[in-house]
Amino acid sequence: MLNRVSRLVSRSAAVAVFGALWFVVVGVVPVSGGVSVDGFGVVDTSSGVWYLRDPGSGATTSFYFGDPGDYPMMGDWDCDGVDTPGLYRQSDGFVYLRNSNTQGEAHSEFFFGNPGDVPLAGDFNGDGCDTVSVFRPSESRVFVINVLGAEDGGLGAAEFEYVFGNPGDAPFVGDFDGDGTDTVGLHRVSTGLVYFRNSHTQGGADAQFVFGDPGDLIMAGAWTAGHTLDTVGIFRPSEGAVYLNYVNAAGAADEEHAYGNKRMVPISGHFATLPGGDEPPPGNPTLVTAPVFAIGDSVMLGAKGTVEATIPDSSVDAKVSRGYRDADSVLASYLSRNSTPGVLIVHLGTNGPPAASHVDDLMAVAKNIPRVLFVTVKLDKSWESASNAALKQNAARYEKIELVDWFAFANPHPSWFAADVNCGCHLWNSTVQNAYAGFLNSAVFSE
Repeated sequence: MLNRVSRLVSRSAAVAVFGALWFVVVGVVPVSGGVSVDGFGVVDTSSGVWYLRDPGSGATTSFYFGDPGDYPMMGDWDCDGVDTPGLYRQSDGFVYLRNSNTQGEAHSEFFFGNPGDVPLAGDFNGDGCDTVSVFRPSESRVFVINVLGAEDGGLGAAEFEYVFGNPGDAPFVGDFDGDGTDTVGLHRVSTGLVYFRNSHTQGGADAQFVFGDPGDLIMAGAWTAGHTLDTVGIFRPSEGAVYLNYVNAAGAADEEHAYGNKRMVPISGHFATLPGGDEPPPGNPTLVTAPVFAIGDSVMLGAKGTVEATIPDSSVDAKVSRGYRDADSVLASYLSRNSTPGVLIVHLGTNGPPAASHVDDLMAVAKNIPRVLFVTVKLDKSWESASNAALKQNAARYEKIELVDWFAFANPHPSWFAADVNCGCHLWNSTVQNAYAGFLNSAVFSE
């Protein structure tokens, strides 16, 4: 994301320092040797609080921006060399951008893409200015546009589009070859596989490797002085920790920082001068793991016995055609006969997206349960993306709801569901039943 001004700065300093995942390096933050590096931060999507960590001092700057459930990103929206907050509302495709790392309202608003799209923020044509493009998970398709909108208007059609990657993989952006233009990478959350292309064209990956553990969330940046390209970093929600790698290759992390908790998602960029002086993000709370009560539909029903045998002190209530509209009464019936569980697992949404009112009814009954896990859905139906987007948005409204991504975990394994020609969702063989039970067990015992 290196713009024209930063090219001049880099050459005069005899160091080619490039921007990262959505970012431009200019207006530098001095570190050792007078060059600059990118920083990282975390966003609590349940409250809209941003925490930016200064890469030189380690000090935190925090502020509010956005509504619960908005998708955070950072970019140089006004071409001044400083990356600032942006938000993408997946329910309607609206973009909200701010031009300073401070609390306040958006400086520009517009819409681009379709509900459920994932935003891609970066300098996709090398002009030194970042724009917002989108990745459509249902099609594994990238839609690129090199202008920003304004005044609540729409941007219209993308300038170009192409297919890249496999369904279920999570997109990220960076200048992976140091040429000043950002391209798209993908991260397989279930395995830690990272792969990317160095051009905006359809085709196989130019590089791939494994970094991190299943469940990690990816970002990219120029983490160390003298870097001429962007490399990966991951945020591990279960530990509240960030791991940075100085090369795009497998291996141990070069930096490790305790920062954030499982309610948060990572962001990164070139922050320039931050005021600091704020409290860092809180860490993970003490983990409650038992007893466990699980509410499900026909998907969970197929693995009921395996789940109860795998998760200690657990019981499952699953029924065909059940939805979130039924969850409050199911939980109320359980509580009338049993003590309050430590963990409630809810795997519904196969039969349609949850309404906010039904989630509110459930959470009113679950008010004394310490942890509530909402599980995303994997199914070959048109409402899959809508159900998962609604689950994410509703989970973000409650601090104690943890979103557990079965979709991301299961989608790379079509053979698990080959026997189910109806919806590609049911757990009809021992392989997928064991995988599902192990997945839920890991979620219960992950901080």
